[in-house]
Amino acid sequence: PFRLSKKEVLKRTKIHKNQIVDVVLIDISDIVRNLVNYAIEKNIKGIMIPTYISNLNLPENKKIKLEVASDIIVVSYPKGFYDDKNKFPIVKSGIIASSWGLDFKGYPIFQIDAQLFPGSSGGLVISKPSHISIIDGSVCYNKTKQFVLLGIYSGEYTWKKEIEFDGKKGTVETSYGLGVVWYSSLIPEIINNGIEYSES
Repeated sequence: PFRLSKKEVLKRTKIHKNQIVDVVLIDISDIVRNLVNYAIEKNIKGIMIPTYISNLNLPENKKIKLEVASDIIVVSYPKGFYDDKNKFPIVKSGIIASSWGLDFKGYPIFQIDAQLFPGSSGGLVISKPSHISIIDGSVCYNKTKQFVLLGIYSGEYTWKKEIEFDGKKGTVETSYGLGVVWYSSLIPEIINNGIEYSES
């Protein structure tokens, strides 16, 4: 584990040019690289080398068919809960619940139907890994399971509803139980054209 000050985190943060996008990038690649190199140099046993997702895992670069009702997996650390012994996150399943590839209500998001734990926001949403894919009507097989990064989970889709109870008016938060996911295409946009975070 390592810690960064608030100032250091902000210095490493980039945000999307479109301020409504609730996804940020915090670049810690140099820290991870230094820790791994140190562990190798000192021959430290039991070190777990981090895995990563690259451009090859984006939907536009892999021939995996996606549509409404396609199976998805959400990989997250709800409120910091995970298997700390084996360093494994919590994985839950669901389906794509809105038109894939279209902006839901004009935002670069889509909806998923998955029963997720509170605090799962920031989790990765991926297609269900599979050895088999149908490309141009032909069944294709791969030795290793293939998947694509669909997006970043952001929480439930909610709205306020006015109610009256015992003569008093108020509002309650209402939900269909659907999750909001920001499209993965936003990630390279932030990497390539994002702006540095500013507290002002």
